Parts: sequence; structure tokens; C-alpha cells
Amino acid sequence: MLWGKLWKAGHGDGAPWLQAAFLKLRTASKICWPILLLCGLSDSALAARTVPPMGPRASAALSAGSGVISNLLEKLDATPLADVVWEQDLAAAMRRAAAESRPVLLYATMPNCGACRNLESATLVNPSVRQRLREMVCVRVDIAEDSKTAMTLGIEATPTLIMFSSDGREQGRFTGFLYPDDFLNALASAAGGGRGMGDLKAQKKVQEVQDLLKRGEVPPERWPDVLSALGQEKTRQPIAEGILALSPLPRTNLVCQLIHPQLAVRLGALEMLEQIAGDDFGFDPWADPPGPDEPPVPALAAIV
Repeated sequence: MLWGKLWKAGHGDGAPWLQAAFLKLRTASKICWPILLLCGLSDSALAARTVPPMGPRASAALSAGSGVISNLLEKLDATPLADVVWEQDLAAAMRRAAAESRPVLLYATMPNCGACRNLESATLVNPSVRQRLREMVCVRVDIAEDSKTAMTLGIEATPTLIMFSSDGREQGRFTGFLYPDDFLNALASAAGGGRGMGDLKAQKKVQEVQDLLKRGEVPPERWPDVLSALGQEKTRQPIAEGILALSPLPRTNLVCQLIHPQLAVRLGALEMLEQIAGDDFGFDPWADPPGPDEPPVPALAAIV
């Protein structure tokens, strides 16, 4: 496995330090292996502790090769984020960001987090991603050790990435793994005042829902996705029109979703049942709940 990594690195697929280490190791091996063979170093010799003495040049070559190998193994075991400066203190990172007028990216991780390792090895090492990270003030927090920060920011899982403006306002967050292109798109969305990193998957789900409706057939198990997608105001109207265009109208499926455990699904079902009934009965399922001085919402039994 190690030689596979080195071979790949030596052919331009690795980080620059890894390519350089590969070349040094290859050069050292050309010196070391002939010397070992000439010295008659074999398993039996090792077992008998009868290795012939080496001259100064052979000893120096072996020492150099050993140093290269040790350094390389340390590099392979180290974090792949080495060329990006990662602060350990969020407060210090915020002060630095304010002084330099740069955004902050907080990366919350913890030991034994498989998704974190995948993010680091597949995404955070990407050259384009690293270039973008170097433009930000990055801070890495181990929430197993810093539970106070996790509690303050509402971090419940890892990896979680949160982007802040230079004045400390949260611009977006994402929990889970992202491929490099999606990661960069999420950062751009958050920086541009978009819906933020956390909504990237939701946007993809909306597209899947729209594709389902265009085909004119929605499997029963996909109705929760369809109805929860109505919660996005920008795409609510086309999705509602797609549902109303289905033949026959999915009244039974909609009524069944009224007892779904997710609130967004229940609200979506109410929205569509209202439209099918041709009356909103004075109730907007997506509106904020009424205040203490506002009249109660009328009964909804008529639409079911």
C-alpha cells in the first residue's frame, strides 16, 4: 500500500512534498540496495547477527535513506491539511479575521470520525479547495476536547463546517461529507449571501423532486420528499403545479402524509389539500404561528 501511494505520488498525482520525497527515496534506494547486496545482508545473516561492517560512505547512504523513509512515513501519517494554517482557538481566529477583513471557516471534528477522514483525504487536499482555504482564516476544533464551543454553536455531529463573515456573523454551515466541487460551490453560496452550505443537499433534493413530477409518477415512499420540498419558497409554485398536474390527483397519498413525523411533510400535505379543495380556509401552513392577540386558525376538518 505504501509503495502504491509512492508510485502514484511520483507520477504527479500527489502533493508536491510527496513527489519530492518519492524522488529522494528512489535515489536513496538506488544507493542502499546495491550496498546491502554487496554486503551480503540476508535473513540468515541478520539472524546470526553477522552483518559485515560497512564503510563510511555506505553507512552515510543508509543513514540518509533511513532519514528519508522516516520523514516520509511521518508525512503520510500526518494530517493532509499541512499547507493550510489551522487555528485551534476560535476566539483568536475571530480576532485575526476582523483585523485582516477575512472570512472564517470553522471545521469541527473529533477522533474516530470516518467522514472527517474522508473529507480531509478527498476534499480538503484538493488544490482548488486549498487555494480557497488559504484566503480564509481557518480554525479546527476537536469537539471531544472543546465541548463548550460545540454547545455554543449547536454542533451535534462531525464533520461540521461553519462559515463566518469577518465581523462574526454566521453565513452558512454544512454537516457531513462534500466532494471538492460541491464544497467550493457551498462556500461561494455562503459568501455570496446565498442560502448557505447546509441547503446544498436540499437544493439537489428539490431537483430530484421536480424530475419525478415531470415523469408524472411519484412512488409512495417519495411523497415525504416531494411535500417537504414545498418548504422552499422559490420552488414551491412549480412543485405545487407538478403535483396538481398528476392524474389522478393524489388525494389518498396526501391524506396519509398528514400523520408523517416530519412537520415539513405535514405542512406540504395541508398546502396541497387546500389547493385541491379550492380554498385556503384562512390558513397558510407556511406562515409564522399566530401571536397571542391574533384569532385562532379555523378548523381544517373540511378539507380532509
